Amino acid sequence: MLGRPGPRTRDPIQNTEPYGSLYRSSKQCVIRKLTAVPKRVVVVWRAGPTWTSGGVREQPGWDAHADFIDALIENGTFVMGGPFGDNSGSMSLLEGLTVDEARRIIADDPFVANGVFVLADVREWDVFVDELTARI
Repeated sequence: MLGRPGPRTRDPIQNTEPYGSLYRSSKQCVIRKLTAVPKRVVVVWRAGPTWTSGGVREQPGWDAHADFIDALIENGTFVMGGPFGDNSGSMSLLEGLTVDEARRIIADDPFVANGVFVLADVREWDVFVDELTARI
């Protein structure tokens, strides 16, 4: 389904030309959805000097970090995030921000302040295919 919205087969009764109006309307639909998607920023963290053995919920300052993320969710900035399977770091997806704005916001994360996370990378992400938004 990746990048191919709409019906998977062509109905010969409604559309007798290969890649006819069904294809064009699907393509136009995708373009409209893409232009409506807000800017997104990917934040990649690595485990910092105070990271202890165990999972993310066992780290010092977990409750304060969770409260910080909850506030970002409430204001619509935080889309999704979580630790890598090997606990070597984490990745977060933010939206509606520039890279500089994201850097300023994440500097206030208690996990950054107490050294559990070290910022590895912050990048603007131009989303071309977003099946999550398409379902809304």
